[in-house]
Amino acid sequence: MSFDHIYQLFNVDQQLRAGTIEALEYFEANLRQVVAYTVSKNISCDQNIYINRRNYSHGRRFRHPNEYQYPVDKLMHTLRKITERNDQPFKHYRNDHGNVPPWIVVKRLSLGNLIWWTKLLKNTEKAEVISKMCGLPIEIVQNNEELREIFGDFLSLLLDYRNTAAHGGRIYNHYSEKHKLPYRGSLYSRYFKVTQEEYSLGKGQSRLGVLLKGLNLFENKEAYITLLVNIELVLKDYLKLYPQDKQYLLQTMEIDESILSDNN
Repeated sequence: MSFDHIYQLFNVDQQLRAGTIEALEYFEANLRQVVAYTVSKNISCDQNIYINRRNYSHGRRFRHPNEYQYPVDKLMHTLRKITERNDQPFKHYRNDHGNVPPWIVVKRLSLGNLIWWTKLLKNTEKAEVISKMCGLPIEIVQNNEELREIFGDFLSLLLDYRNTAAHGGRIYNHYSEKHKLPYRGSLYSRYFKVTQEEYSLGKGQSRLGVLLKGLNLFENKEAYITLLVNIELVLKDYLKLYPQDKQYLLQTMEIDESILSDNN
C-alpha cells in the first residue's frame, strides 16, 4: 500500500469522524429536549422534587472507589452541582426564581449523564421518552420489553461512538466488544436486518452500519440523514481513487452497497 493510499484512507476516517460527531449532536439535542419535557411533565419542574432519588430507579450498584454506590446517587449529585453553578443561566434562575428547571439543567449535562438520566427514569417516564423519540404510541412501548431493552442498548453504543469520535479514534473500522448490541430476537432482527446466524458470526453488533441503522429507528431523521449522506459522499470520493477497496470497506463498516447507487 502506497503512502498516498494510506493517507487517503486516513482522510476517509477523519471525515467519517466529523460526520459521526455532527450526526450524534442532532440526536443528542433531540434527546435533551425529550428528557427535559418528560421530567418536567411527569416528575416536576421543581428541583427539590426532580432531583430526588426516590423518583428514579436506582440502577445496579457499583464500587467507587472504596465504597459501593448506586448510579442514581451519582446522577443526583451531578444534577445538584449544575443547579449550584455561578455562570448563566443557572445563577439567574437560582437567584431570580429560586429554582433551576430541568430544561435548563439538561443543557449542561454531558451526553453520558444525559443517557444515565434517561436510563434511570422509572418505567412510565422511560416509556414516554421512547415513545416520543421513536414516534410510537406509548401503549406499544409499555407492552414491549424487547423494544425498551433495544433502546437502552443502543444508547450505550451511541455513547461509545460519540466518545471514540471525540477522542480521535478510528471510526471506519470501529468495533466495540463492550458495547455491542445484544441479540434480542425477532424485533432486533427486523430493526438491524441481521439474522441470529449472521449475528453469531459477528454481524449486526457494533459496526458503523449498525449505528446508522439504529439512528433510522427514530422519528427525527436529522441524525440518520446526516450520517448517511456523509458515509455516501466519503466512500464515493475514495472509491474513485481506489475502487479495489470497495468490498473491504463495505464489509468492514457493514454498509449496504445500495448506499453507493446514483439514486441515493
